[in-house]
Amino acid sequence: MFSSSSLRIILQNDTLHNSAYGSEDLAEMTLRGSVVVSARSALKIRRIYLHFGGKLSIPCTLKKTRRNLVDQTITLVQHKRPNVYTGQRSIPFQILVPGNLPESFAGDPGKIKYCLKAVAETTFAMSDLKTEVPVYVQRSPYGIDGPSCEELVVERRLLNKLNCKISMATTDYTPGEKFDVQISMSAVESSIQVRNVTCTLKEFIQFHVPSDNNPDHLMQAKYMKILDSTNEQYAPGEHTKSTIVRIPESTNYSCVNELVEIYHELSVRTYFVTSEGVVDFACIDIPINTVSFSVTDGCDQLPLYHAIELPPAYQVVSSCVDSVASITPSPMYTSH
Repeated sequence: MFSSSSLRIILQNDTLHNSAYGSEDLAEMTLRGSVVVSARSALKIRRIYLHFGGKLSIPCTLKKTRRNLVDQTITLVQHKRPNVYTGQRSIPFQILVPGNLPESFAGDPGKIKYCLKAVAETTFAMSDLKTEVPVYVQRSPYGIDGPSCEELVVERRLLNKLNCKISMATTDYTPGEKFDVQISMSAVESSIQVRNVTCTLKEFIQFHVPSDNNPDHLMQAKYMKILDSTNEQYAPGEHTKSTIVRIPESTNYSCVNELVEIYHELSVRTYFVTSEGVVDFACIDIPINTVSFSVTDGCDQLPLYHAIELPPAYQVVSSCVDSVASITPSPMYTSH
């Protein structure tokens, strides 16, 4: 009977965009879509409801810490007597979720995941129809002007031995994207010889989670992962090199919130031989933002939508779990 019946969720957009961390605008976010019931034979349903949940999990170094970030149950349809469903029926919905949810991410040291579930309660025990879809929360690191399209140029004198100039098209890139880095080096003294330059892209994930027993006590951990590395050799008399850095598809978006801080750095390290014949090096760390859209695509690109009916009124059964204390995030670290 139930093998021919199904339940599915259609979302207008599976990604919710929140305000930047620290913003005074904490307006609730809206999740829109429809639940579709398909029954080839008569199916008696008592209730149809949605559950929106989110969880943070952190690895064993923090004792496998887990936190419920949000827990909402919303009834779409409730019948005093079981109602017979045949054919296909679409039930539109529009629900509000908290505006201060931390961003989604999934990495080796932990994850934050959100999920929307739909359940149709039938008259037969253990035969409820169920389905679920992932939901993603992202924050744009930009203001209303969108991402920066200005070229980045860094000029420094390193260890009073090298004049360095690093040029990049921008500092905002998407996972899977490649970008060109141009490095110009000139020695302050003719006796100094530049040998090679390495570019290493790093991802840092830092957790600062309040303890269950004492919200004023923070459990902290920091992880570093090398995403890409290049090496370019300088020929005698050569001053400028160009290299291509690749951001892997699996790279997390840069983010900062009350629980997790994810940031990226491009470490440019130059090796040279001093006048005494000693090999030395100097390093410059450049912050890189990984974002959820391409700079060249613009910020106002609209997603594709499924047409749905206007949603009815709903009964909220439970609301957000406010289990996370409001804390000030730890500052960025420059030493590794």
